[in-house]
Amino acid sequence: MNLKTKQAFAVNFIFFATIPPHDPVKKYRNRLLKYKLVNETGKSTDFLFKIFDSAKKDCKIEIAFVSTDSQENEVRDLLLQMAQTNKISDKEQIAKSLARRMYDITDDRNGAGLFVIIEGKKEKRTRIMLCRFKGVEALHTDGKALAYLAEVFSKQSNHYKLVVYEDIVSIKSFWKGYAIDKQTSPNSYKPFSNFWIEKFETVN
Repeated sequence: MNLKTKQAFAVNFIFFATIPPHDPVKKYRNRLLKYKLVNETGKSTDFLFKIFDSAKKDCKIEIAFVSTDSQENEVRDLLLQMAQTNKISDKEQIAKSLARRMYDITDDRNGAGLFVIIEGKKEKRTRIMLCRFKGVEALHTDGKALAYLAEVFSKQSNHYKLVVYEDIVSIKSFWKGYAIDKQTSPNSYKPFSNFWIEKFETVN
């Protein structure tokens, strides 16, 4: 993969998964999630790269993983493994594990969502961004016809959530990151969503 953002990040990996609300009866089934790797540029990647480039500036809430007695955290371990490996197939398996965790905490209130993971490198620093867009209904027109779209994913939604980690990769990397959640005030230090805290990771 040879993709670069406008801020000169060399993008190593782009992954997205469409995630429906969790079904407590069926539990997890691979067929409930649709995955795809992205390896070429276009309007979609331009849109995501803008979010990736501005992620550290936009995210105002500092978060940190809580470790076990042995100084471990499952989600943080997955992020570190993703940054440490150069094999796309390994990154893909890690991304699927993260998507499954996202599915486990997605309910009817949250609705169907688009989960995106982007990993990029600039000089010695590696940045990993995870974001979730909630699907909303919308209308689209090309100036001639009007089309109904059942699910449109936009960062303007008040259910848009994002977390970003940036570090020089070592065994000590990625314990802390920064998040944004449109459902809460940027200056709020209270728990703001089970997506990036409690279930997925924990706030400071």
